[in-house]
Amino acid sequence: MGLSFRRERNSYHLPDAGAVVQVSDFPILRNVSVALRGAGDDLCRRFEAALAHYLAARRAQTWSPRSRSGSMESPVNSKPRVTGMGRDTLPSLH
Repeated sequence: MGLSFRRERNSYHLPDAGAVVQVSDFPILRNVSVALRGAGDDLCRRFEAALAHYLAARRAQTWSPRSRSGSMESPVNSKPRVTGMGRDTLPSLH
């Protein structure tokens, strides 16, 4: 997509698009909410596709109470799913 952005705390301002990506997390549940505000339909569709592609390429990790060390383990017999994204990165939006 080639959009420039400026990071401020929990948001990424996309000045060329007149939009803002807001990221909020709830660490105890290991989840993240992402909201795209002020964008037109085309940007929303492109962002959704790019974000889905970015997340699908990552392996999810879930905490297992059976892990003695408290380390992260992937669930057995379940489809990987991503529950969050780092705050210092935005997906590569192509």
